Amino acid sequence: MAISIISSSSVIVLVVTILCSEVLCKPYPKCDPDYPDYGLPIYKRDVELLQFAENLEHLEADYFLFAAYGYGLDIFAPELVGGGPPPIGARRANLDNQTRNITGEFGLQEIGHLRALKSTVGGFPRPLLDLSESNFAKIMNSAIGYKLDPPFNP
Repeated sequence: MAISIISSSSVIVLVVTILCSEVLCKPYPKCDPDYPDYGLPIYKRDVELLQFAENLEHLEADYFLFAAYGYGLDIFAPELVGGGPPPIGARRANLDNQTRNITGEFGLQEIGHLRALKSTVGGFPRPLLDLSESNFAKIMNSAIGYKLDPPFNP
C-alpha cells in the first residue's frame, strides 16, 4: 500500500541519491582535519580520481536541477559547463513541493561540489549526459534483470 502512493519520480531520486552516496561518501579515517601551513602537491592519481568525481558531479547536478526546476547548469552555473553539450532528454519531474525543494537543494549542493573540484584540479567541459526516459528504462531493466512493461519512467 505505501509503495503505491510514492511517485516513480520520487523513487528514482531516492535510488540515484543512494547510489551516489555509496560511490562518493566513503570514510577516510586517516585524513588529517587540519590544513597544512604550506601547499601540498596533488598527485596525478589523485587528479584522476577527482576528475572521475567531477564527471559524477556533472551528472548529479544536472539530474537534480532538471528534476526540480526544469533546467540545469546552463542556467544556474554556466561557468561550470565549460562549453560542454546540454544533457539529452532532461526535463522537470512531477514532484510534490517538499520533494521538489529537497531535490533542488541537492542540485545546488552539487554546484558547490563542482566548484570545489574545478578549483582544486581544474576542469573540463561537461560530458554529454543522457538523462532520457529510454536511458533510465535501460538502466532499470539491467538492474532488475528483465525488461519492464511498461518501461521505467522516472
